[in-house]
Amino acid sequence: MIWWCRCRDFPKLALGGVNGGLPRNNLNQNMEQKAITYIEISILLMKLNFRKRLTYKLQNLLEKHLEKRYQNEPYEKSTGSSNQDELFAFGIQCQQEYLSHSFTFDHKDSYYTKYEVSTPTELEGIKSFEEKKLPIMPTKRRDFIKSFNKNSSSDLRNRILQFQVFNGEEEIEVSRGETSSSSSNKRKSKGRSVAGLEPLERKKIGSKCGMIFTKQSCGHDEVEEYGASEAGKDYDRDQATKRLEESFVKLRKCLKDMLDNILFRNDDYKKLQTVGFIHSGLQSYVVRADRPTRYITRTQKYKTYHVSNNISNFGSTILPVIYIAWVIKDIAKNTYNIIQESDEDDNNSNSSEWLTQYWDESEEEDMPQTSSSQEKVVKKNKT
Repeated sequence: MIWWCRCRDFPKLALGGVNGGLPRNNLNQNMEQKAITYIEISILLMKLNFRKRLTYKLQNLLEKHLEKRYQNEPYEKSTGSSNQDELFAFGIQCQQEYLSHSFTFDHKDSYYTKYEVSTPTELEGIKSFEEKKLPIMPTKRRDFIKSFNKNSSSDLRNRILQFQVFNGEEEIEVSRGETSSSSSNKRKSKGRSVAGLEPLERKKIGSKCGMIFTKQSCGHDEVEEYGASEAGKDYDRDQATKRLEESFVKLRKCLKDMLDNILFRNDDYKKLQTVGFIHSGLQSYVVRADRPTRYITRTQKYKTYHVSNNISNFGSTILPVIYIAWVIKDIAKNTYNIIQESDEDDNNSNSSEWLTQYWDESEEEDMPQTSSSQEKVVKKNKT
């Protein structure tokens, strides 16, 4: 049974003030004389081995970046308590790897209400905070899609043979066939250096996805990734292990890695987002990742849609799929344009002073950490 308390109760528990909390004799007596912050309580719980079943690596990861995390501006919940505090407190109690370890939040996650991490009102507030609306397709393009609303294969075949108005996006390409994510690779290989006191560490492989939406570079430039997808040939219900792991952990961590990577090019986190979708047989749904604050990643799952195996339902089931495919493409295109506009602004300065400063190595921005799965499949890391 997982024990859970709200962050606002930590000081009482640490001082033994709530129904036999942690013993006083385990505390530094000086702590009773001053205000106890969430950071002090969180570190204290770690030192007392509050959750012994938590793997050492995850515990060390959370403790290492706790101080840095608090330097970033949190967004407050309706109760006044920081959502970052809640994520951290919940994360140190999870027995297995969880999105909280990567400071990633999904307001539809049932765990947050089940274990009273947040109330439904608070979750709704988190969803609407700095929310990015889905793009709306132009009317002419919607009407064009509606022209495919046919109920027989012959009518549909005749319509398909007519001239198509959709043009491909030359700047963005789609990599298929379990392609390794460069953004995920970059995160996993961070800190890798030449051999010295220790042998050269083997380069790690990034998360492999069914499709990856990336800037067309032919391998000659820094890779920018804007989204990904995972697919399974069969629909084995929403609670199937493969669907849960690939949707809730693997894809969302991959979208976060992509978002972290493009934020190095443009730090306007309030505009940038990444997008992906999960396929299971004829069922599918979209997942978006954005950054409402500089540190916390928010993911959102949208309504599940399906393709009918009956031609008579072609219009009612295929047209929404075509529409959402356009939405995904538009999100990826907008993200690409935002980054390109930022690069153009840097180069259009009236002064040439920037050339003298171009060669200075800039400090690497402190990015939210992402945990790495310890589970193995065919001797390879899953995520």
